[in-house]
Amino acid sequence: MILRLIKKIGNHRNNILAAGSGQVMAIVGIAVGTRLLTEFADPDTFGEAKLLIGLTALVIGMVVRPYTQFAMREFHDAATAGNEWKFHAYALRGQLLISTAAAVLLTTGLVLYSRPASLAAWIIPPAVGVMLVGQALFELEQSMFITRNRQVLASILISVRQWSLPLGSVLLIACTSSNTLSFIAGQTVVWGLLLWMAFKMSAIPKAAGALPGEAAEWKSSAIRFVTPMLALGVFQWIVSIGDRYIMAGYVDMVYVGKYAAVYGLISAPFLAAGALTSRLVNPFAFRAAARRDHVGQSQYRWGMLGVTTVVACAGFLSVLFLGPTLAWMLLAKEYREGILPLMNWIAAGYGLLIISYTFDLGAYAAKKTFVMTIAYGVAAVVKIIGNLVLIPRIGILGAAQTTFFTFATYFVIMAWFDYRRRKY
Repeated sequence: MILRLIKKIGNHRNNILAAGSGQVMAIVGIAVGTRLLTEFADPDTFGEAKLLIGLTALVIGMVVRPYTQFAMREFHDAATAGNEWKFHAYALRGQLLISTAAAVLLTTGLVLYSRPASLAAWIIPPAVGVMLVGQALFELEQSMFITRNRQVLASILISVRQWSLPLGSVLLIACTSSNTLSFIAGQTVVWGLLLWMAFKMSAIPKAAGALPGEAAEWKSSAIRFVTPMLALGVFQWIVSIGDRYIMAGYVDMVYVGKYAAVYGLISAPFLAAGALTSRLVNPFAFRAAARRDHVGQSQYRWGMLGVTTVVACAGFLSVLFLGPTLAWMLLAKEYREGILPLMNWIAAGYGLLIISYTFDLGAYAAKKTFVMTIAYGVAAVVKIIGNLVLIPRIGILGAAQTTFFTFATYFVIMAWFDYRRRKY
C-alpha cells in the first residue's frame, strides 16, 4: 500500500520535493531555534513564556484550527462548483472574526487574572492577543496553500515560520534582558511579518465575494463541522500541553521551562513528519471523499498508515540511541540534567500520535469529527489523572510518562473507531 500511495502522488513529485524540503528546513529551524532560546533565555523565563503561549494554543485548538480544517475540507466542494476564490475570501473573513473575538476574551482574562502592577505586565496580555490573531490568519492562509496542493508556497511559509519565531525572541532578549515580555513581544512582531508575507503570496482577487445563498450554506456547513470540535480543541490542549500547568503547581518554574524545552524539541520532528504526510495525502483523500471515491480513500488510508508507522519507529529508535548527543547539541547546559528518560517517553508517545493521524484523516474526510472528540476526551482524562498522580511523586518524569500513556489511549480508541466505521 505504501508503494501504491507513492505511485498515486508520484505525478506531483515537485510538490513532494517542496513539501519534504520545507519540513526538513522547519525541523532544522526548530532545532537551531531551541538551542538559541535555551542559550539566551533562562529556564524560568522560558517556562513563563511557554505558559502564556500555551494559552493561545488553547484558543487556536478550540476554535481556530477546527475552522481551518473545515476550510480545507470545504474548499474542494467549493472548487468543484467553481467557487474556490469566493470561499477562500469567506473563510478568511470568518477566521478574522473568530480570532479577534477570542483575542479580546483572552486579553481580558489575562488582565483580570494577573492584575498587572507594572507597564511591562500591562503590555504582555494585549501582545498575547495580537499574537493569537496573527497566528490564526496565518494558519488559514498556509492551510489554503496546502489544500490547493501548492506545496512550494506552503513550504516557504512553514520554513520561514519555524526559523523566524525563535529568532524574534532571541533578538529582543539579546537587546534587552531575559524576561517574559521580550520573549512574547519578539514572537508577536514576527507573527505580524509572517501574516503580511502570507497575504502577499496568496493574492486573493478583490472581486471574490460570496453570494448570500452561498455564504449561508457555508456558514451552516461550518457550524456542523466545527461545533463537535470545540470540546475537541480543549481536550487536545490538555493532552498536548496541559501537563505544564499542573506541573507549575508542584515544581519550580525552572523545571517547567526545562520540560517545555525538551518536550518541544522531541515532539517537533514527529509532528513535522506527520504534518508532511498529511500535507501530501490529505488533498487527495479529501478530493476522493468529495467525489465519493471509496476505493481511492482506502488506498490513501493504508498507504498513510504504513508511512507513519515506519516514521514513528525510526524516530523513536533515533531518540533512544542518539538521545545524549541530541541533548548536547540542541540544549544549553542548564537544560540537560536528567532529561534522557523524558526524551524516550515523549518520543514513544508522539510516535503513536502520528500513526493515529491516519485515523484522523478518515474522520475528517467522512466529516465525523465527533469520534475524535470522544477519543481525545478519554485521553484528556488519562492525562489529568496521570499527571495528578505521578508529578507529585516523580516530578517532570511523571509528566513524560503520562504523555506516553495518553497518546497510547488515543491511538487505541481511534483505531477501534476506524475499524468500526470501515466495517459497518
